[in-house]
Amino acid sequence: MFTRNIARSATRAFSTTPVARKTMTDSVKETADAVNKKVGKGLADAIETTEKGAQAAKESLGVGAKESKHKIDQAAETTKAKANVTAAKTSEKTTQAKHKAEDMGKKY
Repeated sequence: MFTRNIARSATRAFSTTPVARKTMTDSVKETADAVNKKVGKGLADAIETTEKGAQAAKESLGVGAKESKHKIDQAAETTKAKANVTAAKTSEKTTQAKHKAEDMGKKY
């Protein structure tokens, strides 16, 4: 009875899946890259919306409202600057996460 159990377990097939071959480093890199892309797309959409709104406001104000146009331009530039800062911070955090994942992969 004991020898039969050994024989059965020795004949079991061994297989792996592609998901099982991923290292922790690869998983973290992919996740960080996906987050970075989503944030970038969101910021790009926000900048585009601001530019469209600024252009529409300029057109509706006419030629005589230069001061209002200037304020709208400043608001658009401020939005772009904030979006760029946010994108830079996100990129920095993504890079840090990738480096940490690589370090963890080297330790194990």
